[in-house]
Amino acid sequence: MNTCIVDTGNTRTKIGFFCNDKLNDVSVFENKTIDWKNIIQTLINKEVTSIYLSINNPFLETIKNEILPLRHSRESGNLIEIPNTFPSYIQSYYTTPDTLGIDRIAAIVAANLLKPNQNILIIDAGTAITYDFIDKNNHYHGGAIAPGLFTRYNSLHHFTHKKLPLLNPSTSLRATRSNLNPLGNSTQTCIHSGVENGFLYEVQGFIQFYLHKTSNQLTLFLTGGDADFIQQNIQYQYHKEPNLVLLGLKILANEQLK
Repeated sequence: MNTCIVDTGNTRTKIGFFCNDKLNDVSVFENKTIDWKNIIQTLINKEVTSIYLSINNPFLETIKNEILPLRHSRESGNLIEIPNTFPSYIQSYYTTPDTLGIDRIAAIVAANLLKPNQNILIIDAGTAITYDFIDKNNHYHGGAIAPGLFTRYNSLHHFTHKKLPLLNPSTSLRATRSNLNPLGNSTQTCIHSGVENGFLYEVQGFIQFYLHKTSNQLTLFLTGGDADFIQQNIQYQYHKEPNLVLLGLKILANEQLK
């Protein structure tokens, strides 16, 4: 049975195509230029029978209005909403569960399944960078949310009334840690140093905190659009899984059908 998971983030939308529970293919679309007609055609070509959506997906009504009529004109398609709740085997200590994003829940669930009975820190580096910790007893404790790389660049430009330039992080992100000189000698190099070194110091500080908390018994997962930059510039062991959220959403979808 061919199914798909639609994961819409702040910047991009990922659609994962599953045959039963195996992820076979992933399509990525920029939200600013997303073409739903193209997506609909992709779903038809892949003979998708069920579409799974996170319940807070901003394109939920668009998909209901545009995709389903086309799907029903060809075959019986199902649109299934995935609620943002943990499966019963994970105990959450998060005090505001209604505000916990389903992307974070999905990443936690997937990492927990991939590395069961371990202390896990998940770093998801996108528009925001999130840190989530689940212990070896399946207890989720929360974590942290901070601005992502591009958000930091954009904030410096926006909140200085454009007195500071809006720099493109992609040119600087080719650098490795040894090339990221903390001592900038121009406004541009100072911005790159502050944003990128500050970002890495933050990441390393959180990793060190959780290593200490777990007596160095920590499994680290990296995901998100800027995971490559972290990967290039840290010395810790890690598991990089770019589709961690998609995998977790599929697990949540399966839980819902039980």
